[in-house]
Amino acid sequence: MEGGALLIRPAHGRKAPPLILIADDMKDVADFMTLALRSAGYRVIKGYNGEWALQSALRLNPQLAILNNLMPYRNGIDVAEKLRQDPRTAKMKIIITSASEKTGPAALKKGADAFLSVPFQLPRLRETVKKLLAGP
Repeated sequence: MEGGALLIRPAHGRKAPPLILIADDMKDVADFMTLALRSAGYRVIKGYNGEWALQSALRLNPQLAILNNLMPYRNGIDVAEKLRQDPRTAKMKIIITSASEKTGPAALKKGADAFLSVPFQLPRLRETVKKLLAGP
């Protein structure tokens, strides 16, 4: 089964941790990011292709999406562009990841809030996520 929801009921009176969507066709990378962000206190859902990412984001409206650019069915930049066009997800924070640094400018132009070149260090991922979720 692709993707999976993690449902956490917040303690009475507490706000639920932010929900992050991760989409990367390399399952080990998606699993690694999921583990790192869950251990930092975030709720995470993950999937392995761009169409799953788009449909899940529209349905669940996470606060942030991390999208690899080279995925089956839809690439990360295409998903980011579609999310920016939909009023339900237009303000969602988006990070695009890619092994090609040349992807960065196009990702930012098409709607990503940040770009991370793969491979990246987990502290950099956590710092980027924290900054984006704290910003306007």
